[in-house]
Amino acid sequence: MAAHTIEDFENVIVERLIAGFPELKVEAFPDRPEDYRFTHPVGALLVHYRGADFGDSQGVGTVSLNRKLLWDITLYAKSLRDHRGTEGRGGALLMLDALRAHLTGWRPKGATSGMVPEREDFLNRDASAWIYVARYSLRAPLVQKTEEEAAALLKRITSRAERDGHVIRDVQKPTPNEEGA
Repeated sequence: MAAHTIEDFENVIVERLIAGFPELKVEAFPDRPEDYRFTHPVGALLVHYRGADFGDSQGVGTVSLNRKLLWDITLYAKSLRDHRGTEGRGGALLMLDALRAHLTGWRPKGATSGMVPEREDFLNRDASAWIYVARYSLRAPLVQKTEEEAAALLKRITSRAERDGHVIRDVQKPTPNEEGA
């Protein structure tokens, strides 16, 4: 299924990360981040929609543009460099490398570009985890919803073939009202 809404894109990104990092807890960023408690024995990835940049419309008579959606993936890791129990991905630093390799260039259905790494930052070190954030972008179309406008009703089609100024075939298709008359 092609993603169209922010929630659709969030869901497919989470699904991709779950498949690629089965040893980590992967989920959407919590509604109440102040209540989030990192308890996984290895690490966690939290996906968060950061916002979007909108360029100029490319449409004629309608708004049509290619928006740039920004995604933050917060990485929690028990260690900075430890290689035990993480399928060779090690601590936070190797996990960041693995995350970048897994997402860079991957294009969800509905997007017009693959995921592009934008930046990575150290956020914090608390008693339970090293915390980093990796920002990625992807592009997706945005086309205005239009209301149907009343158009002229086509009632009769006339086709005329000419050669050297002379009519060689003249065909008229009658409208349904004319057929029954």
